[in-house]
Amino acid sequence: MHSAHEALQLDHLYMIHAGQHTFPLADDTRAIALDRLLDDLPPL
Repeated sequence: MHSAHEALQLDHLYMIHAGQHTFPLADDTRAIALDRLLDDLPPL
């Protein structure tokens, strides 16, 4: 993930997972629960 984040020069990186909770992985990276995707993902 880190190399893709740098290569694509992303401001934020969101990883979608099958768990129940959304949580930060780093300052600019979050793991978002699939069930909470629409609630936790900021609008584009």
